[in-house]
Amino acid sequence: MRKFLWFLLITSTLGAKKLIVTSVSPLRLIINEMVDTTQFKVINIVPPGQNPHTFDPRPGDIRQIEKACVFIYIADVAETWAHRMIQNIPAPKRPQIIKIWSLLGRKESVNINPHFWFDPHLVRKITVNLADSIENCGEVKVQSFLAKIDSLDTWIKSNITQLKRDCFVPSHNSWTVFAKAYGIKTTDVLWTSGGTELSPRKIVRIIKQAKKCHTNVLVLDSIYNPSLVTPFKDNGFKIVILDPQGWDETSYTVFMRKNLKKLFEALNE
Repeated sequence: MRKFLWFLLITSTLGAKKLIVTSVSPLRLIINEMVDTTQFKVINIVPPGQNPHTFDPRPGDIRQIEKACVFIYIADVAETWAHRMIQNIPAPKRPQIIKIWSLLGRKESVNINPHFWFDPHLVRKITVNLADSIENCGEVKVQSFLAKIDSLDTWIKSNITQLKRDCFVPSHNSWTVFAKAYGIKTTDVLWTSGGTELSPRKIVRIIKQAKKCHTNVLVLDSIYNPSLVTPFKDNGFKIVILDPQGWDETSYTVFMRKNLKKLFEALNE
């Protein structure tokens, strides 16, 4: 009986996956494609429906980070809660900390657009450094992931050359990162947070901008106030709802392709 219990203890230890914790889901999707998932469990602590900028960690979230071999977040200025939480974890329990903005070699300011994952070029840029930072935790599949990013980039460029429209109205500054990376035009952003009211003057201005760049496509994130887009529906705009976080996905490249397929279809109608 003792031998059997000892065998169970050994096999359960060998089968335990190392934990990597990320702040937001897109980071989880990127890491998932970089590591051997038989060795790792990758989770994000900001749950669906929560604003990543104003999230308030629970005690259980802190305990998860204390058990992790690494905690990855984007930037102090974008996730002030993450910086505070790390400082409150005693040094002996604190895992390795990786900040994406540092890997990008960029300075933080209140005006940064933290949605770097919408630009595959930036994801590719950080991949090698990110892999070097987490390889002490276990096996990392750098070349495989780089090949997938390159394939995604080729697919995007091929689709862009065939678009009937090369402009859209962004509801939030998330997808403007993608547009800038691939030379797609955008109007002014509707709002910077879900509760911001749109003034009649701003609505008129954006509709004029949309007509000038020959588009009637309004891109919405999956969480928004429906009443804010009524004026655009009344003016014949096509509403495209994209997923900015990928909470239900497991792969970054699949997440991007699903979103972009919807966007390209709308721009081609």
